[in-house]
Amino acid sequence: MKKILELCLSPDLGGLEIFVTDCFLNFTDLTDTHLIIEQNSKLDQYIKDKKKAYLKRNKFLPIFPALHLAHYIDKNGIDIIHFHWTKDIATVVLAKIFSKQKPKIIQTRHMTMTRFKDDFYHKWLYKNIDMIHAVTYQVKSQLEKFIPFNILPKIEMVYLGCENTAINYTKIEELRDIYNIKDEFVVGIIGRIE
Repeated sequence: MKKILELCLSPDLGGLEIFVTDCFLNFTDLTDTHLIIEQNSKLDQYIKDKKKAYLKRNKFLPIFPALHLAHYIDKNGIDIIHFHWTKDIATVVLAKIFSKQKPKIIQTRHMTMTRFKDDFYHKWLYKNIDMIHAVTYQVKSQLEKFIPFNILPKIEMVYLGCENTAINYTKIEELRDIYNIKDEFVVGIIGRIE
């Protein structure tokens, strides 16, 4: 059974961070899954699970949190690191290099990529990532465009949408009656439901 580490040091709580939570909870049902987040972040307050561990991000010297992360990886026998926040990339890659376990790295790319990653630093980072999950076809296209082909990790499109359920026409008619909407054209836009 593979041991998965979900990692997100983001201070925020948006769609990316909620997806981290969903991954952690769903993977926990299937395999031995660990979670590392930033202490006192919005994500820390959101996730009540007692199995979470903490790591402090250092944007200027990622080597220090990477050493702590490498120790955690080796101590817990982590096989796969799944990270989401792009600002965690240096810490994760350094931790892989420092660890004896040498886990696979999977990044879920939630945000667009707007510039070429063909300098020495980015080439070094991306050649150490095993797979990238793009959340849209646009993001997938940008990854293929901006990361040089010779270091481009395997890319999979992983849509974050919800399950498509059958349309309940009876329920639609009931709602039209309740809200007095006869034959009008109805458009609904939902940003997030918690």
